[in-house]
Amino acid sequence: MIGFYDYTVILTYISFISAVAGIFCASSRQLQWAIFFLAFSGLCDMFDGKIARTKKNRTEDEESFGIQIDSLCDIVCFGVLPIVICYKLGMDHIYGMAILALYGLAGLIRLGYFNVMEAKRQREEGGARKYYQGLPITSMAIALPLLFVVSPLFPTHGAFIAVLHIVVALVGFLFILNFRLRKPNVKQVLLIVAALYGYYPTVYTTQILYYSACLFVFVLALCYATCAVVVFFKDLTQIIGIALQIGIWATPILWNIDSAPGEWVVVLKLNPLVYIVNGYRSAIYERSWFFEDFFSTMYFWIVTVVLFGIGVAVFKRLKPHFADVL
Repeated sequence: MIGFYDYTVILTYISFISAVAGIFCASSRQLQWAIFFLAFSGLCDMFDGKIARTKKNRTEDEESFGIQIDSLCDIVCFGVLPIVICYKLGMDHIYGMAILALYGLAGLIRLGYFNVMEAKRQREEGGARKYYQGLPITSMAIALPLLFVVSPLFPTHGAFIAVLHIVVALVGFLFILNFRLRKPNVKQVLLIVAALYGYYPTVYTTQILYYSACLFVFVLALCYATCAVVVFFKDLTQIIGIALQIGIWATPILWNIDSAPGEWVVVLKLNPLVYIVNGYRSAIYERSWFFEDFFSTMYFWIVTVVLFGIGVAVFKRLKPHFADVL
């Protein structure tokens, strides 16, 4: 088969499939799902370049293919999909369709210009870009979902449609306006998205320091409990790797523990990391104090202290024998 199918382009392909699903949803007026797929495509686009650059031995053909396929995917994800969504939202009059057509054209021009300049820059410099030239087309994956979320705040549907026309026209114009925009890193993008959706730092956010300390102490205890044994039992490293992979999926990082069956919730909460993950979530989103969940706090610290004690005892017991083995 022609093309490249390694992990460096998998997120780009997923982003394209998400956009196609969004177009189907928008066409059937399932606009909430269409907005979701638009935002998901934006999330994929945020990380596809970083993943591609992890492969150090990429050939020139693979790099060129990655640039081209990314731009082709972007015009569908952040050009065609937003046009279909906006048309279904109410930009279905002649002036609205004219704005959408110009928006799509501006995105196409921008991506074509980017392909030329990026290929030139890769030959001369290489590495990742530090600045955008003009507004990136992926910005619509933030602007349109945000406008859709706040749409109930508008006094009338007509006011929302008027603002929608202005936003689409403005974003399209900024695609081709010649100005430099510093490229934000992932943390800055996530902070911007959180702020746009109404999640601002509060007094509860200071608990991040507490939960970070909890994570540090727990990891330190775990290291003490395993590092000395690894010296004598080398295969423990492989066992730890497998256990960590299972533990990541068993920890509610990307899913809510309340969605698990009732009888499994108690079992899952035996994992001390559940306390930390839920704590971060409470500090940022749910805005509650750690001492409000007294039993979980006590369980975490009891397990951590016991594990730390066992680790220190094992380390001290085996330390005299390190020189004989190493």
